[in-house]
Amino acid sequence: CILAISKGVDLLLELGIENIEAHIRSLETYFRQLISDLPLEVVQAKDPKNWSGIVCVYYPQQSDTEVIKILESYKIHATMRGGYMRFGIEFYNTKEQMKLVSDALHTVARIA
Repeated sequence: CILAISKGVDLLLELGIENIEAHIRSLETYFRQLISDLPLEVVQAKDPKNWSGIVCVYYPQQSDTEVIKILESYKIHATMRGGYMRFGIEFYNTKEQMKLVSDALHTVARIA
């Protein structure tokens, strides 16, 4: 376990914290642009410098079952609580994955 943690820390140091932050911010900006036309409420700080790689999207709570099925069909995992989905963007994510999540959310919006 300690060896795995050590290797993880080594990877983070090799990539560089500043590079990881820049990548996550770039993905978040791209993702937020892709979903900017959603008729669902997207939570965000007003100033992008306060973005954190976490995007929350509200959906009608009565649609839980349908939303879960849609996300599963796209093989997307999100935390779902109280009528919102929480997506965490990580350093290993890609633009293609952000597009896939956007496509899934646009499908969710059609049932809302």
